[in-house]
Amino acid sequence: MQPLSIALVKVFADATEREQQLAEFLNVPLISNEEIIPAELSFYLQFTPQGLCLCDVDPSEGKPTIVDFASSQLESRVSDSLSQQNLIKALGLKKHPHPTVLDSMAGLGKDAYLMAMAGCQVHMVEKSKIVFALLRDGLERIQQFGFEELDRNLVSLQYVDFLDVSPRQQKFDLVYLDPMYQSANRKSKAKRDIERLQRLLGKEDNEATLLQHSIALAKRRVIVKRPKNAPSFASAEPDIVYKGSSARFDVYLVTT
Repeated sequence: MQPLSIALVKVFADATEREQQLAEFLNVPLISNEEIIPAELSFYLQFTPQGLCLCDVDPSEGKPTIVDFASSQLESRVSDSLSQQNLIKALGLKKHPHPTVLDSMAGLGKDAYLMAMAGCQVHMVEKSKIVFALLRDGLERIQQFGFEELDRNLVSLQYVDFLDVSPRQQKFDLVYLDPMYQSANRKSKAKRDIERLQRLLGKEDNEATLLQHSIALAKRRVIVKRPKNAPSFASAEPDIVYKGSSARFDVYLVTT
C-alpha cells in the first residue's frame, strides 16, 4: 500500500455504517489502530465519545482537533460582553441587527458561533471535505443539547468552495473572510488547532480574487480577519479597523 497522508481509523474491528459512509465521502482508507504507524499517516480521523476528531500521529503535537460548540471557552466568550468583542463590533449590528452573514471559510466554526449568538443568520461554507465533516459532526452534536438560538441562527452549512458561490443566485448582508495565518504562539490548544489546519489545507494565496468575490456577494460590508500587524488584505486599505491584542478586523464598506 502507498504511504497515506490521512485515513479514518475504526473504533472497533468491524466498521460501523457511519464510519463507512464518512470514509466513502472523504475518499480515504478505513483502517485499524494497528495500521496507523505502518500507513505512515500525517493525520487520522476517528470517532470518539466527544465527537469526530482530527489527530496527529505524533502525540506530542497536542490534543486532537474537534468542533465543540458546547465548549466552556465559547460559552465564556458569549457571556463576557459579546457585543464588545471586535468581531461583533465589525458586523455593525447597532444599525442593522440580525443580518445574513456568509462565513466564507468556516474553519472550526468558532466565529460563526459567536456571530450566531449575536443574532446573525449565519451561512457557513467550507471547501475542505475533512473540515466540513468536523463541522457537520459538531452541529449534529449541539442539536442534542437544545441550543435553540444557535440552532436557529446557524442557518446552513455547505460543502462548497467559496469562489463557487454565485452572487447571481444569492447575496448576503455581510461576508466574513478568515484566511488562516501563522500564529506565533502554539502553546494554547486553539493555536495548535489552527496550525494543524494550516498543515492540512495549506495557505490561501489568491487574496485579490477572494476580496473581489466577497465584495460581489456582500450588500453592506466585508469583514476580513487579519493578524494585528499584517499588511492590508490584497493591499486594499479598509474603511474601518477594529484592532485587538493579536488580531484585527478590517471592514470594507460596499456601495450598491
